[in-house]
Amino acid sequence: MQETIVSELNAALAAVRGGDLNTAGAIAQRLLQNYPGDAAVYQLLAEVALRQGEIAQAMRFATESLARRPDHVPALLLAGRAARAAKDLAGAVGFFRRAIALAPERADAAFLTCATFLELGDPDAGALLTRLLESFPDDSAGWSLLGDSLHTPERWKPLSRRSPAPPVPIHRSRLRYAAARFWSHLVGLTMR
Repeated sequence: MQETIVSELNAALAAVRGGDLNTAGAIAQRLLQNYPGDAAVYQLLAEVALRQGEIAQAMRFATESLARRPDHVPALLLAGRAARAAKDLAGAVGFFRRAIALAPERADAAFLTCATFLELGDPDAGALLTRLLESFPDDSAGWSLLGDSLHTPERWKPLSRRSPAPPVPIHRSRLRYAAARFWSHLVGLTMR
């Protein structure tokens, strides 16, 4: 029985990665009928719902998954992403902070927190950005997420609140530095 659910979960995840959300959703619904109390099934349903833009349903399924596995970091991150999509930024930060507390080595939790701080206009965004540069300078997915979050000038305001001179050029140069390090690392790998 356990092999069946794992096999079907893997098939659904492959469909999600391939962009076939209808197939993933159908598999997830079948799994829910066969394994109604399984946290992984609720997590899968939440992921499919979130990708389909069904934010309230994604949040409901993520909450169900967390009720069964409250310390499961991927489910916490998914709940945070759903809360962020629902514009419940304070709720999203709560999920992300819990994920960081459980798995401080996870870059995705830290970058999602920083991106949400930027959306909130939280003055701690600048300090967190500095920690990201120190801890995860080569994380391309995380820096891409922040780049998307910083696409408007008002996103830079939290970074400039703490010092008399606006540190925007400093932080932009740090972002450039991190991007340059990442690209030089990639070039170094291709030159070998």
